[in-house]
Amino acid sequence: MTAALLQGQDEHLVRKSEALSPNEEMQGFKVPAGFQVQLFADETLLGGKPINMAFDARGRLWVSSTREYPYAVPKDKWSPDTTAAPGSRDSIRILEDTDGDGRADKVTVFAKDLNVPTGVLPYKNGCIAWSIPNILYLEDTDGDGQCDKRSIVLGPLGYEKDTHGMISSLRLGLDGWVYATHGFNNTSYIKAKDGSSLELHSGNTFRFKPDGSRVEIWTRGQVNPFGLCWDSMGNLYSADCHSSPIYQLIRGAFYPSFGKPHDGLGFAPVMCAHSHGSTGISGVVYLDGGVWGPEWDDHTFLGNPVTSKVNQDHVTFNGTTPKANEEPDFMTSTDPWFRPVDLHLGPDSALYVVDFYNRIIGHYEVPLDHPGRDRERGRIWRVVKEGYTGKLSDCNLAAKKAGELMQELASPNITRRYLATEELISRIGRPALQLAREEITGKTEAEDAPLVSDYDDQQIDEGGGIGIQDVHAMWVAFRLGDEAIASRIARTLMVGGTVLTGDHERLSVHCINAIAEKKTWFPGSRGFEGDHMVPNLQFDSRGRFSMRAGALAIAQHPQEYPGPPLILYPSNDDSNEARKELFLVHDSGDPALILAWRMAARALLSQPGGFQKYEDLKFPRTRHDDELAFVACSIPTSESAEWLLKYVKEKGSATPDLPAKIAHLARNLPATRESELITLVQEHFATDLDGQLDLHEAIREGQKKSGASPGDAMRAWSRQLAQKLLSSLQKETATTWTLTTPPTDTNPNPWHARMVKCEDGQNRTLLDSHPPGGEKLTGTFRSGTFELPNQISFWVVGHNGFPAAASHGKNFIRLVDAADGRELARVEPPRGDVAQQVTWKFITKSEAAEKHSVIPRGSGKVYLELTDGDTAGAYAWLAVGGFEPALPVLALPENQERRDGRIRALANLAGEQGVTRDALAFLSKLGAKDSFSAATRSALAECFVSTLPDMPYAQVASLASDSELSATVFSVLTAPKNAAEELGRAFRSLPFRAQVKLATALAGTSASAEKLLALAPARVLSDPLVSGKVKALDAPAIAKRLTEITANLPPTNEAAKGIIAARLKSFATAKSDEAHGQQVFQINCAICHRIGVTGNLVGPQLDGIGVRGVERLLEDLLDPNRAVDPAFRLHFVKQKNGNLMTGLFRREQDGVQYYADAAGQEHAISKAEITEDQVSEFSLMPAGFGELIPEKDLHDLLAYLLARK
Repeated sequence: MTAALLQGQDEHLVRKSEALSPNEEMQGFKVPAGFQVQLFADETLLGGKPINMAFDARGRLWVSSTREYPYAVPKDKWSPDTTAAPGSRDSIRILEDTDGDGRADKVTVFAKDLNVPTGVLPYKNGCIAWSIPNILYLEDTDGDGQCDKRSIVLGPLGYEKDTHGMISSLRLGLDGWVYATHGFNNTSYIKAKDGSSLELHSGNTFRFKPDGSRVEIWTRGQVNPFGLCWDSMGNLYSADCHSSPIYQLIRGAFYPSFGKPHDGLGFAPVMCAHSHGSTGISGVVYLDGGVWGPEWDDHTFLGNPVTSKVNQDHVTFNGTTPKANEEPDFMTSTDPWFRPVDLHLGPDSALYVVDFYNRIIGHYEVPLDHPGRDRERGRIWRVVKEGYTGKLSDCNLAAKKAGELMQELASPNITRRYLATEELISRIGRPALQLAREEITGKTEAEDAPLVSDYDDQQIDEGGGIGIQDVHAMWVAFRLGDEAIASRIARTLMVGGTVLTGDHERLSVHCINAIAEKKTWFPGSRGFEGDHMVPNLQFDSRGRFSMRAGALAIAQHPQEYPGPPLILYPSNDDSNEARKELFLVHDSGDPALILAWRMAARALLSQPGGFQKYEDLKFPRTRHDDELAFVACSIPTSESAEWLLKYVKEKGSATPDLPAKIAHLARNLPATRESELITLVQEHFATDLDGQLDLHEAIREGQKKSGASPGDAMRAWSRQLAQKLLSSLQKETATTWTLTTPPTDTNPNPWHARMVKCEDGQNRTLLDSHPPGGEKLTGTFRSGTFELPNQISFWVVGHNGFPAAASHGKNFIRLVDAADGRELARVEPPRGDVAQQVTWKFITKSEAAEKHSVIPRGSGKVYLELTDGDTAGAYAWLAVGGFEPALPVLALPENQERRDGRIRALANLAGEQGVTRDALAFLSKLGAKDSFSAATRSALAECFVSTLPDMPYAQVASLASDSELSATVFSVLTAPKNAAEELGRAFRSLPFRAQVKLATALAGTSASAEKLLALAPARVLSDPLVSGKVKALDAPAIAKRLTEITANLPPTNEAAKGIIAARLKSFATAKSDEAHGQQVFQINCAICHRIGVTGNLVGPQLDGIGVRGVERLLEDLLDPNRAVDPAFRLHFVKQKNGNLMTGLFRREQDGVQYYADAAGQEHAISKAEITEDQVSEFSLMPAGFGELIPEKDLHDLLAYLLARK
């Protein structure tokens, strides 16, 4: 039966091969020379599917195992205290290799009746674990090896939306905190015993005290992190899905997460620019310290369960900013059931790999109840390196004495060091403090020595060389009560002012991190200046990592600085060039260090009087102030606005990113200062209309975000600008050149004027198709029709692919007969950067037989087309101009981008201030409205709607940004009396997908929905997007009529199955063009989806989508409602004004909820205006895509998507 159900499923998502035995699977692994894969445990010991693992000090491997996933145990089966799910088959098990042969031979079921336990951490007499809905402490109080006491550490937490995006990756840090990841789509409200709390939405990382006494955010963002690890410098790394495979996590930083905003300082640096062929990554290990030899230092491993590989990167550093450089995969398998979901470096220096062994790995890509999902098998693999890997039976640190544990602190194995450190603290206790201080100072210490070090005694033993053992010894002493030890060591390292490197800097960084952990800092006494001087002085004489650690410590303790610390000083007069270079953070080219500096500066300036303290230093305005102004925009206070206003007044038009500064001022200055702000703009931009427009928009945006309404000064300025705009636009000469396909946000109009060198030595202005940074843009620019002269000359320059390759012919200029569309002449660019002149001579048809060197005239009515069809990033453009004779119809258009922006500004101003008759007349008469940018089309539509308050079809204005529907929108809005006729024509002529978009918009109110039923075909009305929205209106009569109209239609999914089968068959023999498929993607898909850096993140990111295979891709394209990820389900949002909006929920910010519509446009709705928010089972992507594009284009798109692995 299972085999039958698997027929037709794609091999990449539902493996068609059958399960192998562990020994058979092991034969198919491939690892580098010198390594060997061993089976550590299989399902006979694991009791189900392994998810997460961690080692304890006895060398035992703790594993969380599930047979219930992906389903949570229902609430009615939970124990009353929610700590157990009686009858569940999920458990935590302890595996031991007692004979040292590399394979587990003993298993203990430590805890059962768990609920999808995605995280486990051995701790004291048991473990800390996640089990829906809590983080638990599972304790063995009687020593029999099994849990007999359960207590809630934190909870209940979110799990309801997604059981593969919960709490996981529990890791105990040297600082005594437990670090954890919070997964995709769920929302958790966490409150600790001390009252500290967090609200987490989707991907985040956080930390908590093991007893639940406190909880803190670590980083915001990421989509679905799963896997954490440290390097020896103390940097924390995570593996993530759907954003980037691996990140270095900077405390307090923000990371990309499906369109969520950052905190004003920007996102943390991207570490990994490649995707490893998948958006599903889980488990991460960082190697350093020579654990496998120096050639393996700074290598990372990532579990890739989608591609059945363990990926490898080599990490290099630009200062403190890491870069992951892709290396050959470390571990591959011939068995496609291999699913590595967690990785750990064992205390024996072997790499342990959790194998979720399964035919299916996709959570939403394949139905959760698919019978092919395996619920029983799972393996853990042990990868050993010859000469470096030991035996687990030799890793019982719990049996070692204090002195032996101190020796373990020098181990090259980070797992072993962390376990030894924790043993010294939790088991040895006070005697370990004495040993740790002796390790650091090299001096024997009396047993009755004071608990806290003498701050003035800065001695440290460097005779034997500072090493990694000193880092761990410092943490042992610090956590056992000697919090002065960190400052004492750090001050010693500062002596001499040398730049720190290697183990010296590693120790310095950890000392600063420890100081940051102190609740309060030592204020200083006698000759010691206090804890605050340690991070402060890093900005005078330390290494880059110490500088970054110092900045992050300051960010945690800004209140400790009575005056501005060195971090805020604009320069350093020290003559030491190395030190001076380190100090100049802004020019360091080190994004992670720059971000840390900005975080510290923000924390300091956010203190009461922080800006005034800085101003009291009376520094001259420098580049440093430019950076502080950037930081000020992230501080939402009146004090930051007052300082920024003074700065802008002094810098004037030279202010970097002035619109952002003005917007911040508008948000945070009192409303009474509006006039002052406007006067400032008008003074500095008196003759710059476009500059005033940009800043007007910035002020309005700021006022909207603060909830303020325009004052008298703003309204007067708006009227003045509208008059100037109208006058300016009326004087411009309209161009006859138009785009043949409306521009989109992802592919705007590429054509612009540029000065180009020509072969005769002259420079001429030509129409160029590659604006700065836009060589991948494409488009065809068509002239108006003109009478053909006897000859035409023009200059052309550009390329048709890389010079060494044959021309692909995608870029060309052609002359077309306007009467019948016949091509009369064509020429390609000369494949160079110097323009050459082309001359075409024309004759009549009767002369053509005798004169072969000239071209027939055709009808004599012609137009020119300039086509850039190449989406490549280089050698993919052309430029044309210098036409002779200089016909008016061929005159180059004026600055198209500026004109587009001015028309948008006029539409916005007119819409806000009330449309004047002159402005409305001008805007209505504009030709080719669908050739404007998407933003301008939207502004025009909203302006026209503001004059039509009672029009039942006003909802179509929301579709103006859609290039497919913009012509229909403007036909309806500019001729409202003929609206029904125009809409009826659209429903008869537009492709199905476009009809669905149009119908969905019209279903927004009862009045328009009633008319929709008379206009749209039954099949369109039956589409889930349309019918769902109509039914959500709560209009019984309309819903009844809808049911009657669609009653006799065949099931939509049956029709989709037929189309999918036909397309699958035709694709098998098609000659597909992957390069053209990329163009199809950009035109049809990029408005909502992103691959690499191309497209938008409205719907799911599609990096690595090729692993889905052709059949699943066809299902996604042609039947999008078959398996919808809950995070991308359509919302029906009812508002108090009676309108109904449909879209994807994006985020909530400042009491406003943001939704994205099918055109990729965001809509902001105040929560106070929402009466109901229904979440449907449907996708935002409409059905009917197969009818939207030609079959050949679909084949090419499939080829392009399949190649993205």
